[in-house]
Amino acid sequence: LISVMSDQILNIPELENDGIVFAKQGFNIIGTANTRDKGVNEMSGALKRRFNFETVEPVRDVSLEKEIIIREAQDLAKTGHIDQPVDINAAELLAVTYHELREGITEEGTKLEKPNAVMSTAEAVSVYYQTMSSAWYYGDGKTDLGELTQNLLGAVCKENKDDLEKLKSYFRIAVKEKSARKGGIWTEYLDTAKYLK
Repeated sequence: LISVMSDQILNIPELENDGIVFAKQGFNIIGTANTRDKGVNEMSGALKRRFNFETVEPVRDVSLEKEIIIREAQDLAKTGHIDQPVDINAAELLAVTYHELREGITEEGTKLEKPNAVMSTAEAVSVYYQTMSSAWYYGDGKTDLGELTQNLLGAVCKENKDDLEKLKSYFRIAVKEKSARKGGIWTEYLDTAKYLK
């Protein structure tokens, strides 16, 4: 990549005309990486000098995160031919869960242990869409909070099993508190803690 980025020329011997391909006007290379992931190989200093770096911080606004989950889940459902509306209450519950676990504090001010997992909005969308797909293909078309919790468990604990205790603690502290204060969907959510094994 260094020569391609510096000279904007790619040499492919199998091609005619000396095997040289010149970049056209507007040529760019865009690369992405998670800040927590080191990947297989560390990027060399020479390559780093040829990139501009932009760090995208997590979404800090719960209502915006909920809207992103809803919008992306609707787009994925349309692409997957899943004719099912998004459960807005479940999307909000998931946005609050991700926000509080990521920040390490509840909206009520209770401190939490942050999981080591990358608690990104993209992960939240994936968890919601998995739940939606399961409801469409295997359920009655309604969001199953037990399924949501199991998908959340998979996302949070896929890289570090120590995060299971942090997720259980979230249910024991934050979800229990919200269940007592708000009831409704939070009480149903609290009941799904049995899946955290």
